[in-house]
This record gives sequence, structure tokens and C-alpha cells, in this order.
Amino acid sequence: GEQQVAFVCLTMIVGTAFLSFAIANMFDLISSIKRKNNLYDSNVDQLKYWLEHKKIPKNTQRIVLRHFNYQYSRHHFVDDDTVLSMLSPGLQLILRRFLCR
Repeated sequence: GEQQVAFVCLTMIVGTAFLSFAIANMFDLISSIKRKNNLYDSNVDQLKYWLEHKKIPKNTQRIVLRHFNYQYSRHHFVDDDTVLSMLSPGLQLILRRFLCR
């Protein structure tokens, strides 16, 4: 009777609340992924500009960008010292040659 109707209504309300919570979490996750992608794209653009501004040769730029893609998930950088600290000693030496002109 009435108890079953009340139980069904309560179950529907709890189910709807749970589904709303799950959907909100999915949207939050998607927004977070988009923010990270936008930040990554911005950092890649800054790095490309920095490499061109410093007149680094194109093939060295490609090596640095590949290394950046590899390292990015753990580090963020934009200035000279930070960029160099993220690179292997060999890449640091190559870039320092061009930075000291």
C-alpha cells in the first residue's frame, strides 16, 4: 500500500540525486581535461615562440619540443633556466651554444 508507494518515491528521489551527482562529476572531469589541454597548448606555443626568438635551429627545436612533450606531464616551464633544467645535459649544451650568441 502506502509504504510501498513511499518507498518507490524515495528510491526514485535517491536514484535521481545519484544520477545527477554522477553527471556533474563527468562534466567536471571533462572541464578539467579541457583546462589541462588549453594550458598545455599555451605552454607549447610559449616554448615555440621562445625557441624561435632565441633563433634555435629547426631540427634542434623539434628535438626540444619532443622532449617537452615527454616531460610536460611532470613539469611546467617558460623561462630560460627552467627550460634548460628540464633538458638532458647534451640538449642543454646544444642550446647554451645558441643562447650565448
